[in-house]
Amino acid sequence: MTLNKLVSTLFLAATLSLGSCSASTDGDSGQCKQGRVWYQGECCPDDNSNGICDWIEGDAIVGHDIQEDAAVKSDLPGVAADTAAGSETSGGNNSGKLAYIEDQQILVSVDENGNNRKELYFAGIGKTIQTPEWRSASDIYFVLVENGKRDILHLDLSSGQTENITNTPNVSEQDPSIQGQYMVYASDEQGSLDIWLMDLSNGQKKRLTSGPEQEYQPALAKDLNRIVFVTNDGETTRFSSVNLSGGSLAIWDGTEGQVRPIFGNGNLEPFYLKPVQWGGYDIVGTCVTGLLETEMGQFYSEDSKFGIHQTGPCEYTIFYVNNGDIRSVQEWYYSQKPIVTTPFVTESDVTVLNK
Repeated sequence: MTLNKLVSTLFLAATLSLGSCSASTDGDSGQCKQGRVWYQGECCPDDNSNGICDWIEGDAIVGHDIQEDAAVKSDLPGVAADTAAGSETSGGNNSGKLAYIEDQQILVSVDENGNNRKELYFAGIGKTIQTPEWRSASDIYFVLVENGKRDILHLDLSSGQTENITNTPNVSEQDPSIQGQYMVYASDEQGSLDIWLMDLSNGQKKRLTSGPEQEYQPALAKDLNRIVFVTNDGETTRFSSVNLSGGSLAIWDGTEGQVRPIFGNGNLEPFYLKPVQWGGYDIVGTCVTGLLETEMGQFYSEDSKFGIHQTGPCEYTIFYVNNGDIRSVQEWYYSQKPIVTTPFVTESDVTVLNK
């Protein structure tokens, strides 16, 4: 936990101890009105959408669902009960919805303002989750890590069921990027990490790159014209690109140290993270270079997956991880705000639905 986050956590704990939640209690009986959760001598407030009212208790996830105003419990490991009921796919405009990882184990979704929080999946004891990726409003993919092995799973939000997309013995697959029926990802099936393509409609896969370098974090362009990815030769990282047939391999000069390329919904060039000398990463985009400038240094991104929601030409909202929390910045307007700031919890790997 970082120092800033620890200070924020201690401040919140002190606030709660002074009785900020007491309006929800029924006298001194310890009973909470309207199904609120009792926690450390207080009732959780009705406006607490994340953090203090969600925790792991024994062999179950105990969560406070603010939208439905009820405590929910589900057996571990697997999908939370409220999600299995299909509440994530009940119509409306889902574009811009976020998914991210809490404490490396819980897959969570919220809207662009950090509200309507849903726990989608819990990894289970001894497992972690990485790099979620939306395919549609009812389909999300992610990497499950167990004993050092990585596999890509698909979660159907309409049914709450998961399935392994990759599960090759002694092989790790990671970093899914999806457009329509096609998924690109990194796999060490042939030794070093290479970029592979899979047709999700039939499961057929194809190796697109080969060689001694480690190649990972692929980003598939919206028009399926190319795949941009990170190449690591053991000394530095840089970007490379290929097309869907594995041809037209190109090394991008001048991209040393840059990581996590990602295409927005419609932009022809990727956004990416560029390291800065005092630590952290600058988010670089197609319309403005250096979105988070020097005077905004406290807002620099961590090396974690970030997401983009496009609302118009050269109008993007970027969601990224800073100090273990999720923040947003609007390209061009430099309008920044916190989205998810949860005490006792570290967020990572945020992705945005652009369907």
